[in-house]
Amino acid sequence: MIGACRNLKSCINIATLKKELELKEKHILELEAQNSLLKIEIAQIRAKLFGRKPKTKKDSQNKLPKKKGAPKGHHGWFRTPPKNIDREIELYPEKCPICGSSNIKECKNKIESHIQEDIIVPKVEVTKYIRHYGYCKNCHRLFAPKGDDEILKSYIGPNAKAFLNLFKIQNKTIRQRHS
Repeated sequence: MIGACRNLKSCINIATLKKELELKEKHILELEAQNSLLKIEIAQIRAKLFGRKPKTKKDSQNKLPKKKGAPKGHHGWFRTPPKNIDREIELYPEKCPICGSSNIKECKNKIESHIQEDIIVPKVEVTKYIRHYGYCKNCHRLFAPKGDDEILKSYIGPNAKAFLNLFKIQNKTIRQRHS
């Protein structure tokens, strides 16, 4: 090795640098071991502070299952019934849903009504905009007018976009409730 060095001073510097490198590598190994121990210790402390306690058999045996639905005496919340009813459909029993028999006698004193609100999707209206270009004598530019409900370079009109956005928002909220 000394023969490879140009002079004695450079060989001493290389030897001291190698010793320093070895010391630093040992120090890094010690620090990594310390770091892994500290990580394990932190995980144990977090588990004690924030972790859930394991359920014991006593807890699950003593507790009764929670009843479903509203508590007794609770008055439910409903939408106010609409004042305007667009159509009425009277339904008469024709066939028994259980056995399929058509031998039915109508109960005159038992009638039930059910109001249901629904959205009826409007019909699709296709509009073809035929734009005639014009030339401005003031600014010397060619231009085309824009229609009132026209969205330039779009194949879907503003009402259809509004419907789609509404359904996207409703679909997201439904997915959030079920997840």
